[in-house]
Amino acid sequence: MFAFCVGILLFLSLLSFSFYNFTIKFFRLVNKMEYEFSRDPVNGGYHAKFSMEHEVFSAWLVDEVGNDAKRIGQLFATVEKVRGTENVELSLQGREYILIVNDLDVILELNSNCDGVGAAIDEFLPDENMSVNTDNYRAECGLDDFSQMLTSWQAFLSE
Repeated sequence: MFAFCVGILLFLSLLSFSFYNFTIKFFRLVNKMEYEFSRDPVNGGYHAKFSMEHEVFSAWLVDEVGNDAKRIGQLFATVEKVRGTENVELSLQGREYILIVNDLDVILELNSNCDGVGAAIDEFLPDENMSVNTDNYRAECGLDDFSQMLTSWQAFLSE
């Protein structure tokens, strides 16, 4: 029985070692905001995966921020500009998303240019019980959580 357990543990360690070599991962858990960054060693592309309630940050971070140091700097500057202020809200318009930052929260939502996409697609669905999931069109997090996530992204990119 002991030899069987050792064999299973050895197999699992080899499996996890080969998986780790396939993708370099950076994982953080920060105040309920869970995310994982990875880099594809074959093509060098970046990936970001967030918990369900923050999924919208995945596409935004990879597609609209990426490894653009100027854009990351602009985001940090925006956070610092609103930190400690009241009734100040700044918006950063992107290609697909708009980021709204105030002294407490950061809200990321689909641009108004893209609003109604779900409703337009719903018209063409064959079953009235079918609809487009619009839950991933908006997400919110605390200002500190957002700042920590950006710091983690920047550290991941510099690895």
